[in-house]
Amino acid sequence: SSGINAEYGGTGTGLLALYAAEAGAEFVVACECNKTMASIAKGVIKDNAHRIGTSSVVIETVESYQLDKINPEYRNHFNVIVSEIYDSELIGEGCLMTYKHALQNLASDDCVFIPRRAVLYAQPVYSDTLNNYFNNSMFSSPWEFHVDKIADLSVTGDEKEVWRWEFDIDSMPSWTGSRDVAVSRDAMSNGVIVWWISDIDDDNVISTAPSFHSSFQEFRDHWMPLFYPIPPTKGEIYLHLNVTNLEISITPITSVPNESISRHLTYRHVGMLNSPKLLSHYLQTLLQNSTNFTRVYLIGVSRPETLVNLVRVNTCGTVEVLPPDISVKEIKDECAGSVLVDICYNPFCLTTTSYYYRRKQIESARSLFHSLIPSRTVLFVTLISSPQLRNRSIPPQTVDGFDLSWFSALVTECIAGLRGEDMLDPIHLWEYEYTALTEGIEVPCDSSESVSVVARAVRAGAVTNAVFSLGYWFGDELVRFGDEDYFDKIDCVTFVEEVNVEEKGEVLIDFKLTDGQITSFNVSRL
Repeated sequence: SSGINAEYGGTGTGLLALYAAEAGAEFVVACECNKTMASIAKGVIKDNAHRIGTSSVVIETVESYQLDKINPEYRNHFNVIVSEIYDSELIGEGCLMTYKHALQNLASDDCVFIPRRAVLYAQPVYSDTLNNYFNNSMFSSPWEFHVDKIADLSVTGDEKEVWRWEFDIDSMPSWTGSRDVAVSRDAMSNGVIVWWISDIDDDNVISTAPSFHSSFQEFRDHWMPLFYPIPPTKGEIYLHLNVTNLEISITPITSVPNESISRHLTYRHVGMLNSPKLLSHYLQTLLQNSTNFTRVYLIGVSRPETLVNLVRVNTCGTVEVLPPDISVKEIKDECAGSVLVDICYNPFCLTTTSYYYRRKQIESARSLFHSLIPSRTVLFVTLISSPQLRNRSIPPQTVDGFDLSWFSALVTECIAGLRGEDMLDPIHLWEYEYTALTEGIEVPCDSSESVSVVARAVRAGAVTNAVFSLGYWFGDELVRFGDEDYFDKIDCVTFVEEVNVEEKGEVLIDFKLTDGQITSFNVSRL
């Protein structure tokens, strides 16, 4: 209707901004901090100008919390604000900070804020399959997958509401805090499923609920339930929740927690790689190498708040976080003689190969630091066969009559060619059916050179893709991903001309890596 000024956070292709303008909003500001996607959105808006009449749509290539800084007229200007920056944890992408700023600085007094509210639920379960997989262990890091599809999974207790967020300015004090919630009864449990349900408005709901719940929705592949493994336990299980502006940490424990233990367990975002082995190495190395130093620097941290607290628990000194884009020269000038902890987390904006290149730069200055963990990073390439991944569908070029050819062209380029830093969401291999045809081969490359490696096929098949993964050295032990046909959130997949290989046959892999970008790639049989 007339008089509507709308703001969209994380606009992507700009489609929702177009819908708002076509519906009659007079002025629409859409934020998209990814430069590639922002340029796509601008192209989409330009191509569809005839659909929105006299409405004005502006694409700002900034985070929404910068809007009132780049243009003071945006302050308390918008009477509709829409933002979708949820993740499977609900608030792990920083939505609370974003919503808080928007409500305080961008919203008018009569603003309609979308989403309206969100509720987090938990429910204990048991599965022999999961028990064998996790080997009776407890991890403070969640596993994000379709756990409800495990055939022998059974529910062992009632669902519990563990946190509720009302996204309005009066409810902000209740958005963060800590609490302990009992979620189990007398049945044997070996894990807890956590999911959320969000009211977009009074009529529409989105949910990550498991399939046995009434709020289950088929489209939920983008977000999934979280599974927290615990040793088989009969009796009460407590969830220790610590909600900050940046994340929610959930630790299942089998007795009423005391503060010192729960602090140590709760701060779990050390690697964010869902790997208990890697997490264990980090904790051990922190304890062994950081206790005698008075100054510790962290780099490569996407969400620093909980990690800083974890390091503070395990050190006796001050902890400072370096910005992710800090140059190697600045690191040398700032941190010489101190402890530098380089966290094994692929920043969201970097592909695996770009992150590898970044790590190699930092490692070149290793002699200046008392400690650097891990001590060395290596790059692996594995050839896989995945008809499902090969045949990923191209998005439609039009939606409800809106021309999305700018977006379709980008996706077509991504699927047909090579990935760059500013491409779309990472390809998570666990979303597709695939078979590893070779073992992971270590790639001997540095900043910029052509590489040739020979891989031996462990099974016959048609090579459709090459997958790059990382390995980390902790002392004399290598922690790597790609072993036993398993990949953990790999985000650097190239598409190759299909090549058929025989079992035990040799394959030549040629590619060039320039400043972390794959600029050419070829696979051929020997």
